[in-house]
Amino acid sequence: MTSGHDDILGRCDSLRSASSPPLSLVQLQIPLYDGSLSATRRLRIADRETTQLRLAGVTSQARAEVRFAQESVARNERIAAASGESAESAREALRITEIAYKAGATTNIEVVEAQQTARNAEVQAALAEDRLRQARLDLLVALGRFP
Repeated sequence: MTSGHDDILGRCDSLRSASSPPLSLVQLQIPLYDGSLSATRRLRIADRETTQLRLAGVTSQARAEVRFAQESVARNERIAAASGESAESAREALRITEIAYKAGATTNIEVVEAQQTARNAEVQAALAEDRLRQARLDLLVALGRFP
């Protein structure tokens, strides 16, 4: 069995004369289509699009966290203001109850209840202020201004 190259060389030998120079055979391979380049490019495009989608998701989540933190601060500011007013009203009620007790119009039980109510209102106001501070801290974290 002879290969295709030997057959071609044999034909070339028969065509050549004794005085002609030896013939050379040059084989040239040119790829007409290389699918791996296109696949690599598609992979890069897919990676880029995936990264862009992840960035969009993280950006959306960060915006939502900031919006939530801002709403929390606003809500806690209103609660702290209302709690402060409530504590002030309870202190005023205690003051009035003590005056009435000194005048003999109320009993010491009513004074103790007014004191307890005033203390509870002050505790609630302090807790509301603490929640407000925590909400402000959460907002700073969401904005990236606090480590």
